[in-house]
Amino acid sequence: MSEAKSNAIPVGSAFVKQAELWMDAQGDVLSGVETMITGWAQRQRQVLEASSRSMQRMCDARNVFDILQAQHEWLSDCLNWTASEIRAVGNDIPAITRKAAERFGDRGSGLQRNPPAQVAPSISVERAAAE
Repeated sequence: MSEAKSNAIPVGSAFVKQAELWMDAQGDVLSGVETMITGWAQRQRQVLEASSRSMQRMCDARNVFDILQAQHEWLSDCLNWTASEIRAVGNDIPAITRKAAERFGDRGSGLQRNPPAQVAPSISVERAAAE
């Protein structure tokens, strides 16, 4: 019975270490997502303010040329904002993923992993299990 307890401790310890590693990685992901959402909210506020100014310019326009120019500038800004959002996501997501991968790489490297059992391709799984 004491042998069973001594065997359970390393497994439990390894399980706890892996659980801590996973929880820390989840914390990193959530921090990254929080940063990403905060940046998105700030950019949306800027877009709203700029759109409001553009709409005001269109309302204050004295001729068709002024309206067309304001619309052109607004459309150009929309395309720039879209590109900015794509760049932000393109930078934020890989950064979050890289941070999580680094955490698993740093702490996970200390654990020994047993390679999967190798079975010759010509031997069936049932036959290998029987042997």
